[in-house]
Amino acid sequence: MHGRVPPQNNPGLGINVLDVAAYILRERGPMDAMKLQKLCYYSQAWSLAWHRGPMFDDRIEAWENGPVVRALFREHRGQYWVDHVPGRADLIEEDPTRQATLSDVLAFYGDRSGQQLSDLTHNEIPWLETRARARCAPGEPCTAEIDRGLIEAYYVELWARAQQRQEEEAEARAATTQAPELQPA
Repeated sequence: MHGRVPPQNNPGLGINVLDVAAYILRERGPMDAMKLQKLCYYSQAWSLAWHRGPMFDDRIEAWENGPVVRALFREHRGQYWVDHVPGRADLIEEDPTRQATLSDVLAFYGDRSGQQLSDLTHNEIPWLETRARARCAPGEPCTAEIDRGLIEAYYVELWARAQQRQEEEAEARAATTQAPELQPA
């Protein structure tokens, strides 16, 4: 994964969630709608955390089954399996920062099922806090927008904790490999 922050996403490309979803489908093939939604969400989350800029500008809502991008939902509504959305996957290739972020997101989350990804989001602050603020009860529909600042803050902290853990593990490994050899007296 990245060392993060620069470089920034290229805002001039006007990339939207359909472009991101089209790229994901091209890279990973057809998948269930829930999985596609959650991969788009995680691409947005990590783009905000790593580059302080959005992957796309579309609104993300705290639906019962986790974060949902309504603009994408309108395209796959009524479909369980999604194999195509009317986006431009080629635009992602014009932005190496977005492409690298998506590559990392797909490498980490891509082998999980839609339900597994939904379950993950149900344990994360952005979805939980948004639903709590909107007073959405379990099982109740909710269209409250998940604030980008909340997403960014949560994933920046998550990334910082992961980096700290890696540094501590590296230091522990280095300390054990540099321990002096004891010689019998």
